[in-house]
Amino acid sequence: ECFYEARQSMQVKALTGLLRHCVPRNDEWNCYSSETINNLKKRVVMSGLESAFERKQRQTPPQEIRYNGAFDAHVVALACSEPPAGYQRWTVRLLASKIVELQIVHEASHMSIHRALKKTNV
Repeated sequence: ECFYEARQSMQVKALTGLLRHCVPRNDEWNCYSSETINNLKKRVVMSGLESAFERKQRQTPPQEIRYNGAFDAHVVALACSEPPAGYQRWTVRLLASKIVELQIVHEASHMSIHRALKKTNV
C-alpha cells in the first residue's frame, strides 16, 4: 500500500511537471526546479509519454553483497577457536587478518568482522 502511494505521488509529480511546462507559471507551481522539468521533458522525448510516469528498473543492486552466511559462520567458528600463540583472546583485527590469510575472502575489515559477530550475538 505504501509503495502504491509513493508510485502514485511520483506519477502526479511527473504529470504536474508536464503541465507546468505547458501552462503559464503560477505561484503554486514553483515547487519544481527547472532541472526536474528538463529531465522530464527529455524522458518524454526519448522514451514517450508513458516513461514520464514510470521509473526505470534498476539492473544491479545498489551495493554488491560481499559477505554472506558462510562468511559469518567462518568468523564465528574462528572466534570460538583457540587464539594464536602469544594472544589471550581474538581481537577483531586479528580475526580480519586471519580470515584473509585463510583465503575465506579477499579482504575483510575489522568492522565487517565486528558486524558479523554482533549479528550472531557472539
